[in-house]
Amino acid sequence: MALPSMSSADVDVILHPLDEAVTVDGVLEVQVIIASDSKRTEFVAAAEIILAWDPEKLQLLGNHEDGAVDLLTSTFPTAHPSGLNESNPPQDGIGMFMAWAPLGNPAAVPPSGVLLTTLEFAAIEPTGETQIAIVPFVGDPDTPDAATIIFDGLVPNFNITGTLTGANVAITLACPGDLNDDGVVGIHDLLIVLDAWGPCADPAECPADLSMNGQVSINDLLIVLANWGACP
Repeated sequence: MALPSMSSADVDVILHPLDEAVTVDGVLEVQVIIASDSKRTEFVAAAEIILAWDPEKLQLLGNHEDGAVDLLTSTFPTAHPSGLNESNPPQDGIGMFMAWAPLGNPAAVPPSGVLLTTLEFAAIEPTGETQIAIVPFVGDPDTPDAATIIFDGLVPNFNITGTLTGANVAITLACPGDLNDDGVVGIHDLLIVLDAWGPCADPAECPADLSMNGQVSINDLLIVLANWGACP
C-alpha cells in the first residue's frame, strides 16, 4: 500500500460539525466533506477514512447520507483485517468508514466540495473541547495495517489523498452551572468553581470553565449565579 499520492491534484477530507457545541445527552452531527485541492474537478471511486474520537466524551451512533453524493455503500464494515471496527458502528474510539461510488460512475468532487456522509455522535460528558480526528494510518508507516485513502475514479487503485482536517467540539451541560449534576445550581456548584479558580491545566478536562475560555474566573461564577436554583 503506497501512502504518498502521485496525483498533481489531490482530494482533501474535512470534518465539519454542524454545531460547535452540544449539550450532554444531545446528538452531534459531523459532516464528512471531500474537496478537490485544485481548480479542477476530481473524480473519486472510493474512500477509506480512519476516524478517532474520545469514547468517554462521545459515542458514535452511526452515519446517514441525507444530502450526500450518490454512493453504492457507506458504512463501518465489521471484522476489518486491521482489527478496526469491532462493531458497527465502532464504540472503542477508532474506526474505519468506507464509501464506494457506483461501479463506472465515480463521484465528481469540485473544489467547493461534496458531502460524503454525516456522522452522528451522542454527547456523554461535558468538556471544554474534544477532538474528532482523521487518522492517516494505523500500524507501521511503511507497511500500515490500515490507512486513510481516497481512490481516484479514473485510474484504478490510484491514491489521491490530500490534506486531512479533523474537528474540535465542546460538550456543555444541559443545565449550565449544574457542575455536580444534581439537578440544582447551588452552593455545591459555586464551591466547585471556587476550588478550580485560575487557568485550566487541561482545557479538555476543566468542567468548571463554563465560559470555555481556558480559565475558571468571574465569568464562570456569573454563569452559576445566573442559573441559580432548580434546573428547568
